[in-house]
Amino acid sequence: MIRSWCGLACLLAAAGCTHKAPPAPRAVAHYELGSPWQGAAGSWFYPRESFTYEATGLATGYSPPAHGGLAADGERVGAADPVGSHQTLQLPCYLFVTNLDTGLRARIRIVDRGPADPGRILGLSPSAVRLLGGRPGQPMRVALQEDEDTSRRAVAALAGTPALALQAAPVAQVQQQDLPPPGGTMEPLSRPDASPPAMAEPGIAAFVPPPVGVERVPARATELWIDAGHFSERRFADAVAASIGGEVETEGVGRSRSFSVRGGPWGNVPAADAALDRARRAGVTGARIIVE
Repeated sequence: MIRSWCGLACLLAAAGCTHKAPPAPRAVAHYELGSPWQGAAGSWFYPRESFTYEATGLATGYSPPAHGGLAADGERVGAADPVGSHQTLQLPCYLFVTNLDTGLRARIRIVDRGPADPGRILGLSPSAVRLLGGRPGQPMRVALQEDEDTSRRAVAALAGTPALALQAAPVAQVQQQDLPPPGGTMEPLSRPDASPPAMAEPGIAAFVPPPVGVERVPARATELWIDAGHFSERRFADAVAASIGGEVETEGVGRSRSFSVRGGPWGNVPAADAALDRARRAGVTGARIIVE
């Protein structure tokens, strides 16, 4: 009988106990470059630091970590944050992203690795897609230009250690920021109320993340091309050009002569994707889709 009462007491005590969930990891941004990584279809990407990056291509949807998880650079992001992912650039960094179909341009904070698809150049969170006037689930034709000054200041503030907690601007602050244009006249849509506050730990130079904004530049008609790379021998260039229905262009003279291959144009994404697949099957693993 004594044992029965003791057992019942233990069960009642256990029922009244509550177990606290372990604390969530601290969201502290850090500089991230990382090792080469393998994407889809056997593609490989080689991260490297660059502050003058420019490119065109297709952007795709990016799903930030669920439930406010940590991005590759250590900060906490969610679907409501207008952020993005890139295959090779240092993290964090800032890119001016222009939707070439809508003419909407915004400064997007890049915090994660991806996309894994070699035919896509950038991943955009749902909030960033809306900001640029894109359609969910549809590839977006984009031009990318790195915000060199802001990217350098962000990296300098982190200084090789997880010392600065940077936070993406909330959706409520997505309005307008005077972005330095690559050329031409910008048409502002609205004005910001205020910049987000600087957040820094003791001993670390303060870095103020610029407010996310949007501007309008002239939209233009575009075509999709395949940049199938450069070759030192004409016979290799000819073989790749034949595989994608492309053309060979000669660059340089004498011993410095090289041969570049371009295919296209294609008016739609499925056709460009199919041509990219053909180039990769021909052995050109670095072939990519560009927009002109």
